[in-house]
Amino acid sequence: MVKTIIGKDHYLGEYESPERHAEYQRLIDRWLATNTASAVRKAERKRLGDPMATISTVLIKYREFAKGYYVKNGEPTKEL
Repeated sequence: MVKTIIGKDHYLGEYESPERHAEYQRLIDRWLATNTASAVRKAERKRLGDPMATISTVLIKYREFAKGYYVKNGEPTKEL
């Protein structure tokens, strides 16, 4: 059986075996001992991508669009 913990696959052993349960518990204990809340957030940002970069990119692209869209007689309108 394979279990993914923070984006990394770990082979735990045969399904429902005592060894699998022990290996899973060992991995969880090690993870809890070595990770902080900030590390979890960092891993989640890495998995999802940086949302701030996405928002910034959308705003920049919209501003570029609006500069060409909100034009009347070759001049920017007040909506821009």
